[in-house]
Amino acid sequence: MIRTREVAMGARTASLLGWAVAFGLVFVWQGFTLARRDAGWLPLTEIVEAVRLPVVRWVAFALWLWVGWHVFVRTWEILPGK
Repeated sequence: MIRTREVAMGARTASLLGWAVAFGLVFVWQGFTLARRDAGWLPLTEIVEAVRLPVVRWVAFALWLWVGWHVFVRTWEILPGK
C-alpha cells in the first residue's frame, strides 16, 4: 500500500515538473520572439491570432486529437494485468 502512494507522489511531482517546464518554455519563446523581431520567428500571440481562422482551427483540432490518441490513449492500461 505504501509503494502505491510513493508511485502516486512521484507521478504527481513529475507532472508538476512537466507543466512548469512547458510554461517556462512558452514564456521564454514569447520573450525571445518579442525581443528579437528581426529573427523571423512568430510570437505566440500571432500564432493564436491565426487560430481564429476556421480552417486553421480545424487543422489544430485534428492535430490535437491525433497527438492525444497516439500519446495518451494508446498507452492506457485499462485492464490491469493485460
